Amino acid sequence: MNTSCGRNLNYYGTYCGKVLDKDTNQPIEGVVVAASWISPNFTDSHYSLTRPTKVAEVVSDKYGKFCLRGRVFAMIPYEPSIAIFKSGYSYIGAVHYPDLFESTGDPGPVTWENNTAIIKLEKLTIEKRDKQFSNIGMYIANDTIFKAYRKNFDSEIDKEKAELEIFWEQRRQKEYLENRTVIPIGPAEPPRKTLKSVPK
Repeated sequence: MNTSCGRNLNYYGTYCGKVLDKDTNQPIEGVVVAASWISPNFTDSHYSLTRPTKVAEVVSDKYGKFCLRGRVFAMIPYEPSIAIFKSGYSYIGAVHYPDLFESTGDPGPVTWENNTAIIKLEKLTIEKRDKQFSNIGMYIANDTIFKAYRKNFDSEIDKEKAELEIFWEQRRQKEYLENRTVIPIGPAEPPRKTLKSVPK
């Protein structure tokens, strides 16, 4: 079984890479790479066919480098879901690990050099951040028992939400001003003339 930095993160493998800014090609520090494993469910009545087995995360260093260790001890664990995120940047969330090897863009957010992932994230406008927010972390187990293993990931989500809440409030205010109904009351009535008494 391959345990080097490469494509086998099923059991004991390691997923290594480097995160760069898409426009500047400079390394990005503080990007969270999280993984969530599931396995067939034989024991837990709260789940049907599968259940979460493990969550792990790592943060990129000042050179943009990271190595995420597998170390899953479970019967027949499935390939993990991988999520890559830093507040302010594009989010990469693959349903399962092999998707990271399929370039979906041009040239794609993830390429490979000697079994090392080169990940390019785009710095986004607030409007693009708003559009992607609801999808962040969708496939990373969020159960209470795994919270301690995704603290950095959740911290980045909290940062993103805090900045977006300002944007959301500004948008609500703008929509209110644009859509409010103003009831016209018309011009004020002219003052009534006082009738002069007719001389007898």
